[in-house]
Amino acid sequence: MHVHNSFPVLYKTLFRRAFGEDENVLRDASPIAHVEEGSYMPPTLVIYTDWRLTKADSQRLINALNEVGAPFEVFYAQGKTHDAVSKDIGKPGDAVTAEILKFLESIGGG
Repeated sequence: MHVHNSFPVLYKTLFRRAFGEDENVLRDASPIAHVEEGSYMPPTLVIYTDWRLTKADSQRLINALNEVGAPFEVFYAQGKTHDAVSKDIGKPGDAVTAEILKFLESIGGG
């Protein structure tokens, strides 16, 4: 696990601030590192945007979840950036918030 070499400098800096540079911490912070055949996988909601780097990471997670038969749903946050998704959660009328609430209801957590 490493900070994507193709990330712009600003994103590399933000990533390192959030997670540090310890390989074990980085690996543990990555959801895909916890996808294992035969182990319990909780229902997962994968929300993705058009940013090519995070979209590719989301697709790898989706593929891994699919390979082990884990329960998951996918939501495309059309017209949003990763930052906008995070900032808008909880705002009235936000489509991502509505999807999160719908997902939680579907798994009995709402």
